[in-house]
Amino acid sequence: MYSFCKGCKACCLASEENSLCCTECIKYKRGNCDMHGLLLLQVEKIVAQYSAAEAALDDVEEELERAMAKVRWLRKQRKLWAEKMACAVRCGLDMIEELDRVEAEELAKEQ
Repeated sequence: MYSFCKGCKACCLASEENSLCCTECIKYKRGNCDMHGLLLLQVEKIVAQYSAAEAALDDVEEELERAMAKVRWLRKQRKLWAEKMACAVRCGLDMIEELDRVEAEELAKEQ
């Protein structure tokens, strides 16, 4: 029994006018009658739609991964700048360039 006819609890009979459709599909002007099961063309269309959705999902997942990598990088940068600001405040420095110079001097002393 065809799914539309089953849903309507109607009698599913092949149409004399069109052997591909049942009488209920013709009566209600419905397309895609599956009285005879899915046609190859319908299956191919479904597969194409599935493949397109899968490709779109892959693209979005790649884009998401790139965005997450950028978020991780920005968080590291934010942490580094917070540390630099804290050090500048501790040392009473008002310029980041001055802080860079002090850090370079400290690094040179350690080596």
